[in-house]
Amino acid sequence: MKKCGASLGRRQLLAGLGTAAATGAAGCVTELWASSTRNAPEQVSVTVKSLPADQDAAGIEIARQYAERLQSIGIDASIEPKAESELLTDVLLDRNFDIFVTRHPGVRHPDELYSLLHSVFVQEQGWQNPFGITNVTLDEDLSRQRSADGRTREMAIADALRTAVSVQPFSVIGYPEFLGAADGDLVRKWRVPTLQRSLDYLRLGPDVEGASRDRIRVATRNGAVTANRNPLAVEQHHNDRVLGLIYDRLARLIDGEPAPWLAESWRWVGSEGDETPTAVVTLREDLSWHDDEPLTATDVAFTYRFLSDTSMGNANDTVPAPRYRDASTLISRVSAVSDRECRVEFNECSREVAATAFAVPLFPQHIWSEQTNLIQEYLTRALVWENREAVGSGPLAFDNASQGQGLTLTRNDDHFLLDGRDLESPVAEFQGSPAYETLEFTVVPSGAAAIELIEDGEQDVVGSSLDANDAPRANRSDSVRLLIGDPQEFYIIGFNTRSAPLSNPRFRRVLGRLVDREAVAEDIFDGYASPANAPLVGTDYVPDDLQWSGTSAVGEFPGEGGEVDVDEAKQLFRDAGYRFSGQGELLIQNQN
Repeated sequence: MKKCGASLGRRQLLAGLGTAAATGAAGCVTELWASSTRNAPEQVSVTVKSLPADQDAAGIEIARQYAERLQSIGIDASIEPKAESELLTDVLLDRNFDIFVTRHPGVRHPDELYSLLHSVFVQEQGWQNPFGITNVTLDEDLSRQRSADGRTREMAIADALRTAVSVQPFSVIGYPEFLGAADGDLVRKWRVPTLQRSLDYLRLGPDVEGASRDRIRVATRNGAVTANRNPLAVEQHHNDRVLGLIYDRLARLIDGEPAPWLAESWRWVGSEGDETPTAVVTLREDLSWHDDEPLTATDVAFTYRFLSDTSMGNANDTVPAPRYRDASTLISRVSAVSDRECRVEFNECSREVAATAFAVPLFPQHIWSEQTNLIQEYLTRALVWENREAVGSGPLAFDNASQGQGLTLTRNDDHFLLDGRDLESPVAEFQGSPAYETLEFTVVPSGAAAIELIEDGEQDVVGSSLDANDAPRANRSDSVRLLIGDPQEFYIIGFNTRSAPLSNPRFRRVLGRLVDREAVAEDIFDGYASPANAPLVGTDYVPDDLQWSGTSAVGEFPGEGGEVDVDEAKQLFRDAGYRFSGQGELLIQNQN
């Protein structure tokens, strides 16, 4: 048989002008075409990971409905419930996922978008771009908002949000209200906020004379903190709600803005328009760690070097902490000038953004410098250490814990909030806090169990958000008061953009349309949630075109009342360039 590419004889060459030659060439092209497409298309297959029902009833229901919807339009979709530490390990450390559904701890400040979405973090761990998104326009928007001021910065933030929504590395589903519960008698006599942030525990205090209590008992579904108290363990700690009471910081975000906390003040050196700001931070007098060692500017300098490189130079390359990267990447250099003063030099950013870097927990050098040894490439002991006997400088100190059962913190009477010094606003709000001597956390399996313990007089307040289906029971109880807090966290569907077809923004945009956000808010959250398009809801940074108006910013839901119109949804994928098999399977070209 003649092979493609074999030479033709002279007689054939002269006589075969036209049909024969054309036919022979066509045969070669056909063979080449067949060879180039020998890997047949295959059905798109994805796994949707989420927490199980006993840890997040809303999350698993969103995941279940989403997977069923994907199946109905020809995608081989399955659900994989994972315990929280396992899910966070898969998503934030190993990047082992296709799609995940979870409650994001919230974006409180625009600069947090930088580490969440910038492509420079695509190889890092934690909430540093777990989606693997790489987009030049998005990078430019994120960098611009760091260095700009005023209206220019607001426009850059709006552009970053628009780009993020357009390319859809994740889909924001909605902002659930924080549902708490407390003993009715406590609520009548005390200020009892929903305990969403660590500062809320300091706002918890008597509202009438003679209503003091020595201890507050908190029911929580967060069992991780009873075994691991390492603030850097991103797979263990979704937020700083509890550890933020133990580990203090130079500044606290109060009403969204950094206010001096352990820092008495900071002053800027140089001109206001400097591209790389410099600040001199002055600590408050007589600060100490919980083990009575003095807290000095040397500890501050150590903290920022440590967050940037937990090996402290003992590895071939830096090993940054997988948390607080939005802050640590702002810092160029920190040096102690005296015991109470340190000089902080920043990378290119505005002063407004630079000040947010002061809101990271401080670490005692005499303890954490012993955890910098490398246990394998790009992994230090500091990142896996359980830190059972946590030593911080916060208003509450670690006392004892029983793994999986409970944790006790005791008031740090040496804290600057409690030693009688005069404090300036807005920190003055917290003077004399905490108002109790002991904070006792008890791990419970569910919100219903927490409510029952409050009814029985065994607990005072719930420290983790209830599921929406727990609210009716709390409302019916004569001895329990349902507490409703402003939404701060939000639910997302996250996509791993590292491999096809999730690498295609057109494909992800269609996936983003397959959620009826209003139906989710009403049916899954029983009305205790608001649909949303983007992070930073509740701030002035979300532009008008991304405010919720009844329709997702990526396009209308293809259906009604939470029920998908399969034909309409399939057409969306066809419009994005995808095809279906005769059996209705959504196909992708096999690259193997």
